[in-house]
Amino acid sequence: MSQITKRALEQSLKNLLREKPLSKITVTDITEDCGISRMTFYYHFKDKYDLVNWIFDMDFAKVLEAHEKKDYFTWPFLEALCECFYENRCFYRKALKIREQNCLIDHYREKLEPFMQAGMRKILHETEYMDFQINFFADAFIGSLERWLSESDCMSASELIARVKACIKSCAEIAEISENVEQKNISQ
Repeated sequence: MSQITKRALEQSLKNLLREKPLSKITVTDITEDCGISRMTFYYHFKDKYDLVNWIFDMDFAKVLEAHEKKDYFTWPFLEALCECFYENRCFYRKALKIREQNCLIDHYREKLEPFMQAGMRKILHETEYMDFQINFFADAFIGSLERWLSESDCMSASELIARVKACIKSCAEIAEISENVEQKNISQ
């Protein structure tokens, strides 16, 4: 019964988000749309932001379930995650605009960063700057997701991932060219 109630609250919030921004939606609005009491809402969630975070957690869990543990932070995993965001972009676009305590953006970063870090550790060379590199690429990817979802006419998830891959490849090529030029200058 608990999951049914939570899913009903989720649907009510998503319905309301079609009409107005999250900042203008109250718990009373959600419970009236859903036909349940405020007490029932607060039995399940601390506030509307807790509901928003729960929705993200459920979406994220679906993507995780579809991939084996060893498959986390692979291009197919990232594309599936982006596809989930794309399919629910009306919700995520509005939810990510809120910058208050307990907001989705903080929760989202907290959830994604360990996966980003684990993946980056697999592909980056051991250097004294490993933590910096991990944070740099994790911030870049997460920031790109936020920007992508905020665009009114955002590209598909597969196009986003293709562009992220191209950016990473370009960065690697530029770094290699720069290093070769530096080595050439040192040897002269």
